[in-house]
Amino acid sequence: MQAAPSTQLPTLTVPQWLAFATFVIFVALAFFSSTVVEQSEYTEVRTLAAFLIAALLPSDAIIRYGRTLWAKSPGAAAAKAQATPLTLDDTLKVTLPQILAFVAFLITVILVLINNKIVTKDEFGQVDQLLRVLIVALLPSEAAIRFARARYLSTTTGAVDAQHLKKI
Repeated sequence: MQAAPSTQLPTLTVPQWLAFATFVIFVALAFFSSTVVEQSEYTEVRTLAAFLIAALLPSDAIIRYGRTLWAKSPGAAAAKAQATPLTLDDTLKVTLPQILAFVAFLITVILVLINNKIVTKDEFGQVDQLLRVLIVALLPSEAAIRFARARYLSTTTGAVDAQHLKKI
């Protein structure tokens, strides 16, 4: 007999919500694009939003894959058997670099909305370009570091505590 399909939707991760919020903010900016935001700035924000989404989701997937490797390891079984059991629920839901990238995106959107006499198009373009580099460098490197830590913890039989899990 076949099991009934689950009607419960999967839960979204915080980085997935941040990626969706990025999209919503960009769409909201479209309402202002003809009156407040110049076309060139709007185009740059579109590129920035694409960079952020394209970095947030893969970094989240790599981190979660590493955590899954740890969860299937003998070290995870030992952590679950401790007096105070540890599980994947003890890991961080979102990393600091993911939050920083999203906040930097919000700041950039605010810069677009500020009068061009305060932040010129050239200055905005420089900020936008630097933020793209920051996102492309920050999120994948954080994901790789967390994946490596999770991989290491999955191969060790030593004690794993809550501080270890906060780093994967």
